[in-house]
Amino acid sequence: RVAAAAAVLAGAVVAGSALLVLAAGDLPAGRIIESSYNPLLRRIARLSFSTETLQSRLTAWQAGLAGFAERPLLGWGPENFVAVLGRHAAGLGDAAMEHVAYAHSAIVEEAATKGLAGVVTYLAVWAAAIAVIVRAARRLQAGDQALVLCAGAALLGAFVQIQTLFGHASSSLHHALLFGFVIHLEVREPGPAAGRRPAAVPERSRRGWRALAALLRRREARAGLALGAVALAGAGLAANRAIHAAAVDLKRSYAAEHYPAAVERAIARFPPLANLPRRLWFLSLANHWRELRARDPAAARDILARADAAADAAVAAEPDNWLIRYSAALMYRSAASTEPEYGAKAERFLRRSLELAPHRDRFVSPAVDPYGAPRQLKVRHHEPGSFTLTWRDPPGYRGTYEVQERTGGEQRTAVVDGTSLPLSAMRPGTYRYRVRACGSAGVCGRWSAWPPVHVPAPGAGEEGGR
Repeated sequence: RVAAAAAVLAGAVVAGSALLVLAAGDLPAGRIIESSYNPLLRRIARLSFSTETLQSRLTAWQAGLAGFAERPLLGWGPENFVAVLGRHAAGLGDAAMEHVAYAHSAIVEEAATKGLAGVVTYLAVWAAAIAVIVRAARRLQAGDQALVLCAGAALLGAFVQIQTLFGHASSSLHHALLFGFVIHLEVREPGPAAGRRPAAVPERSRRGWRALAALLRRREARAGLALGAVALAGAGLAANRAIHAAAVDLKRSYAAEHYPAAVERAIARFPPLANLPRRLWFLSLANHWRELRARDPAAARDILARADAAADAAVAAEPDNWLIRYSAALMYRSAASTEPEYGAKAERFLRRSLELAPHRDRFVSPAVDPYGAPRQLKVRHHEPGSFTLTWRDPPGYRGTYEVQERTGGEQRTAVVDGTSLPLSAMRPGTYRYRVRACGSAGVCGRWSAWPPVHVPAPGAGEEGGR
C-alpha cells in the first residue's frame, strides 16, 4: 500500500511538472494554455520569478520575518500585517500592492502578527491533527485506513497550500471539514485492528471524562450548555448576515442611483470591517472626482464632505494602517484640483503614510499619472457581433485594467486581468472603448483613445474600428 501511494504521488508530481514546463515554454501547448479561458491555467502559463506573484510574496515574507524579529513574543497584533508590510517592505512593484494586507503564508503571518506564541500554537494544532491521523491509521482495518490516509494527505496538502496563499472562504470551509473529520476520529470508539491490543487510556484522562459525564448528567448543566451553544450560534449567524448585507450594499454602490448611500450602509452594517468599504470609497472618489464634479458640483461636494468624515473615522479605527491614509490622500489630492482647501489635508495624509511606510515613497509620491496610457488598442473581429479588444501594457506595468464601453447614452465598466477582452452577442450599433491601467491599490493611469467599433445589423456589411 505504501509503494502504491508513493507511485501515485510521484505520478502527480511528474504530471504537474510537465504541465508547468508546457505552460512556461514557448511551445504550441504553452501558447494554448496561455490563451485558455481557465484563469488557473493562464496564471500557470505566466509563472516566472520575475512576475509580481512571486516577487510580492518574497517581499512580503521578508517583511514578515523582519516584523517578527522586531516584536518576537506577541507580534504586531491579529489582522495587522498591513502595518508590518508598510514598515518593513521595500521594492514591491506597483501592481503588487494587492498583497499589502496578507503575508500569503500562514506561518509568516502568525509570526509577524502573533509572535512566538502564535507560531507555537499554530504548529501545535496542525501537529496534533496529523498525530490523530497517524494513530487512527495504525488502529483501523485496511478498508478504513484508505479513507483516513486520504484525509491525512488532504490535510498535509492544505497545510502546504496556505504557506503561499491567504485565507478565504473556500479554504476555511475546506479546513473546517478536514478538522471536523479529525475530531471525529479522535472521539469515536477506537476499534483496534485485528491482532492489536487497544491502547490503554491514561487514568488522568479517565478521571476527566468521568467528571465531565457527571456534570452533564445534571439538568442545569445541560440547559446552560444548550443556551450557550444557541447564543454562540445566534451571534455567529447575526455577524454573518451583517457581513453579507454589507457586501451586497457595497456591490450595489457601483450603480449611480445607489451611490454613496449604499457605501454608507455597508460601513454601518458591520463596524469591525468598515474600513474596507471606506477605502474603496476613497479610491472611487480619487478616480472619478472630476466626472462627479462636472456632472453635479453641489452633490459632488456633499459626497466629498461625507467621505471626509469617513476618512477621520477610518484613521481613528486603524491609526497604524498606512494604506488607509494613502487612499484618503489620493482622494484629497484629486479633490484639491477643484477644491483647493483639501490640498493641505492631502499632503498631511501623504506625510503620515510615509512615516508608517518609510520604504514606499515611490507609491505615495504625489505623481498625477503613475502609469502611462495602454498602447495599440485594437479590435479583432470574429463572427458578426463578436470581437476582441487587445492592447499593450504601458512601459513598466503588468496588471489589471479598467475597460469602459460607451454606446448611445449608456456606459459600462469592466475590470480585466490581462491585455484582451473578448465580447460576443453584441447588438447592432456603434460602440466606443477606452482602457487604462489600474494598480491594486486603486491608483489608475491615463485613459487610451476611444476607437469606434461598428456592429452591423444581420445581413449588412461589417466594418471595424482601428
